Amino acid sequence: MKPLALLVHGIRVDDPERSVGRLRGCFERAGFDFALYEYGRVGLVRAAAGNRGYALGLLSAIRICGRPVVVIGHSNGCALIHRAAREQAMDVEAGQGDVALRLCAYLSPALDADAPAAPGIERIVVAHTRHDHVVRWARVIPGAYWGDMGACGATTGEPYENHDYSMTVNGHSDWMSGSGIEAVDEVAIRLAELVQSIRL
Repeated sequence: MKPLALLVHGIRVDDPERSVGRLRGCFERAGFDFALYEYGRVGLVRAAAGNRGYALGLLSAIRICGRPVVVIGHSNGCALIHRAAREQAMDVEAGQGDVALRLCAYLSPALDADAPAAPGIERIVVAHTRHDHVVRWARVIPGAYWGDMGACGATTGEPYENHDYSMTVNGHSDWMSGSGIEAVDEVAIRLAELVQSIRL
């Protein structure tokens, strides 16, 4: 059975098929089945207030898949994955669940560059570009844990694996078109390699 690439969109997305859904071919070419996790169109306020609930929904979706799942997020989608991994770690510590989320990728993550990875995560592939100005201002929003990882990469070492696409990706949402698609092709190939080495 093929591993599943589960993609998580960012905020202000009316139709995820026209956002991260455009990346379907990248993951299918790399040998994955493809699915979207949709949490609806939300703005900054609803995302800041509701991300924990959306993350719990994501974790439930991962757990019921019944096969290896690699989760890929864009922008706030990365924040949901990050929160889901933290929730998973708390469940495991309390003896209430197993580790289903072990491998993920972040495209222009709206997360603090020094955000610690949750226990149980074996690898986080971070695709970033210095041209991502959206996440640079996201870090100043009070009460949120968004930051500029999407512009500068992760600064805390393993399990993060940084890939700088500043030469080909010119903005926060440019992953879904033109040379950004080629960059995501590389990310998908790297994830396929990691599925084999980690043995999901």
